[in-house]
Amino acid sequence: MAFKIYSKHGDLRVALSPTDSSTQQEALQGGDTVSLSATHCACTVLEVDDYAEFCGRRYMVAERYAPRQKSAGEWAYSVQLYSPGSLIGRYLVQDRTDGGHETVFSLTAPPREHMAMIVRCINEATGTDDWKVGSVDGSDNITIDYEGTYCDEALSQLAKKCDTEYWIDGTTVNLCRCEHGEVVTLGYHNGLTAIEQGKASNVKFFTRLHPSGSSRNINPETYGSSRLRLPGGADFIERGVEEFGVIDHFESAAFSHIYPHRTGRVGNVRTAERRNSDGSSYTVYYFTDPGLDFDPNDYEIPALVKRVSFTEGAELSGMGREEGSDYFFEVNYDSRTGEFEIVTIWPDSMNGAQLPGGVFIPKEGDGYILWNIRMPQEYIEDAEKELATAAEAFMDENRKDVSVYKAKTDHVEMAARGEFLTLGRRIRLVSPERFPSTGERLSRLTKITRKLNNPAEMDLEISDVTGRSLLSVINDNIQDAVSRIKSGMGALPDIIRTGDRTPWTDNNLLSALRSLQEFLSKKDNDTAAGLITFLKGLVSNAVARLKGGAEFGEFVSGMMTGIGAAIDSRGNAEFESVTARSALRVMELIINRLGAQEGDTLFSESDTIDSCTLNPDGTYLLKVQEKYDGYFTAMTAGMVLKGTVNTLGKGGTDYYTSFMRVNSVNASANTIEVSLYPDDEVPAGKNHPPCGLMRAVRWGHQTDKSKQSLFYISSTEGRIIKLSGVDRPIIGLGNYEATFGTLPEKLSELLPIAPGESGIYVKHMVTEAVWQLDHQGKPLPTVRDRGPYDPDEFYYSGDTLRPETNDWEHSDVWHNGCRWRCMATDTKTAPAYNITAWSFMEGDPTFRVELRGGPASIRPRSFKFTLEVVASIYNEDVTDTIADGDIEWTRYTEDDDGNRRADSDNVWAMRHAQAGRSLTLTEADLDITAGIVPKVAVFTATVRLRPGTTPKTASYGYRA
Repeated sequence: MAFKIYSKHGDLRVALSPTDSSTQQEALQGGDTVSLSATHCACTVLEVDDYAEFCGRRYMVAERYAPRQKSAGEWAYSVQLYSPGSLIGRYLVQDRTDGGHETVFSLTAPPREHMAMIVRCINEATGTDDWKVGSVDGSDNITIDYEGTYCDEALSQLAKKCDTEYWIDGTTVNLCRCEHGEVVTLGYHNGLTAIEQGKASNVKFFTRLHPSGSSRNINPETYGSSRLRLPGGADFIERGVEEFGVIDHFESAAFSHIYPHRTGRVGNVRTAERRNSDGSSYTVYYFTDPGLDFDPNDYEIPALVKRVSFTEGAELSGMGREEGSDYFFEVNYDSRTGEFEIVTIWPDSMNGAQLPGGVFIPKEGDGYILWNIRMPQEYIEDAEKELATAAEAFMDENRKDVSVYKAKTDHVEMAARGEFLTLGRRIRLVSPERFPSTGERLSRLTKITRKLNNPAEMDLEISDVTGRSLLSVINDNIQDAVSRIKSGMGALPDIIRTGDRTPWTDNNLLSALRSLQEFLSKKDNDTAAGLITFLKGLVSNAVARLKGGAEFGEFVSGMMTGIGAAIDSRGNAEFESVTARSALRVMELIINRLGAQEGDTLFSESDTIDSCTLNPDGTYLLKVQEKYDGYFTAMTAGMVLKGTVNTLGKGGTDYYTSFMRVNSVNASANTIEVSLYPDDEVPAGKNHPPCGLMRAVRWGHQTDKSKQSLFYISSTEGRIIKLSGVDRPIIGLGNYEATFGTLPEKLSELLPIAPGESGIYVKHMVTEAVWQLDHQGKPLPTVRDRGPYDPDEFYYSGDTLRPETNDWEHSDVWHNGCRWRCMATDTKTAPAYNITAWSFMEGDPTFRVELRGGPASIRPRSFKFTLEVVASIYNEDVTDTIADGDIEWTRYTEDDDGNRRADSDNVWAMRHAQAGRSLTLTEADLDITAGIVPKVAVFTATVRLRPGTTPKTASYGYRA
């Protein structure tokens, strides 16, 4: 498949043939790029904005690139191409409110206004109007500080503030959960060839959480801690310690917003005029809070000045002095009047205007939070409860199923389905083994890696999804979606108008005029600019005019190799056969015949015998025909000649082969004197004399090694042969220097090769690589011993090419003295008996059970100890995997007469049926009757590794 790269003007720059390592990769909030590797015979420099099309998307060269020269006529290309959405990280977010290019500013606005500003910056940077705002979740004011922030960083911050995701569909930017489309069902042998469960990156797992709240409004001297703690002074909360052990995690960032506070409401607002030292006047703002139930002056913290921060929705939200990510105003509180005085400031960003002032003033009903004081005890207790609730929620959020399922597609089935998968596509992952309760999991695609040479061959990452996104509502009912979007997002998605080049997505709309341009009319004559495919056929009630011609089936032109049929625009037709029921009229009938080579063709010196004379000494004098004027024979003394004659085609009866040795040559007379080889020195066991019109060919030479080689093609033997060292008529396996086709018969005697099988046989083979395939045409992997198992190593299951060795590797490792073979590429799970990613190859597979904890000697009157079941297989302790229900405890006791106490033993066994992996024995377990201790007491544990396997037993006891 040719990967064509064009200049930014649309001219073909170069067509490359990608290697199998070339991929297109897209990830949620991770970009969309093409990694191209190829070699080419020419050096073509790629310029910025050169582009290529792949799967209907455009990818661009982001920087000038020149290939690496490997040889005089070979250049290696390794270049990255980017989708438009992957290049937005180049552009800064700029405030263009007053026509400037401010890169450091703060904006408090609904999410859609932030999105519109970011998209406007992208359009200005690219010089287009292609970029649009799609779906946006959230309507409350959000404050973001832009300080040299790039567009992709801004989108990430905005998504984090809104607790959602951003994603790009073509040139439409969305701020909502990426989830869409009809559900696609996938599973092993159902579109997938492998499924591997992993864990989402950058997600910490823990069992014990140490939460730390804010230090705000905390007085360490009275509270006993510099930061907010859990209720009752608890240090941590924990879950799953019994299952996973103690895994600590300290978290403060997630709880930095939790501190003792109250959200007050502004009551009355009044102003007063004051003068600066220079005589200029300014306005001071006061406000009351009718709901304030304590005097802030009674809760001051030494050396700290009281502050207030206004909440979202207030004009003063996100304004004031700055400390970290907080904006605040210093205040004074009058205990007599119950008023707060806001200390006026003159920020540089206000161009000398005061704050509060103008439109940025407190208003009745505005929310505010008072801080830098110690709060009354009830607020501290409420904050501790809030911290506990948040800690529990944090534990829930970070301990939920964060599995990522990595899967490889069956490219044959995916190509047959015709599904083009995109990020966010709903996936029903079917796997009864991984999801035993439901057999499946509803998820979505978060990462796709496609092969450039075979887009249907993909590596997928599928992560868990919950609920139903707003986008699915748009798909179901566009009319209902309009009202939902208006109420939920405050505005419709952007409209694509005539002339816009914005790609269509599920999150933008077409104008009425644009719709007329895009869709074919059912009422009026219309023209389609692109290819239209009719899956169920096409019926025309009038004449169908095919001005460019027509093709039928999969058409390939060719007299010998052609398939299908076609008629071009000039009426020239090519097809397989014709049936004419009445007549066939032709101007000229041309019949093509097939040419072929019969018999054996030898590439060696040869002559045709014109006449043959038997000499008195038994030798033959051969007169050879002249092939042209001035011709003389190339035969020399010592040559071994092979001659054949065949008169069957002329009604004769002669068909034989003759082997001769050249004794002497008279070049001027074109005569050769030869001697016949005896019958026992020729292959057929019977030699024949030469005759006229016999074709004689040099077969070898008795002494001259340069004339002992021969190359010939044999249709009778079915092979192409190179012989060497031929010094006599009969040849052996050692004379075969190379064959292609039917292998020499001797090989069938030496090797397990059936007679008549084809292959390649050579004495020496020099090759860069040898690839072996099985009978199904799949590569045979190379089994490679990788030594002791290392969890940080990358292991292969034979289905993936290992770049370092350039072969399909099947990795073997050693673990606990056993050899294991990888069955799932890049598995990060250690080998074990119950892990399908590894197959046991050699070692000790015995399942063993023993009892530990029993004393070396037993005194029945001081009988108390605990027996522990210890199970192992493949030299690995698997006790923890044994279910209590797979362990059966029994007892065998005898009285003084040697009789078994069966009833007592059965009662004991029923009483201890649920004992599990450990059993504590006391004197009561001996059932001492009338002071008589059992003569024999044996306790046995019968253990099953899994249902259906042969159980193993271990016993402990005594015999008096």
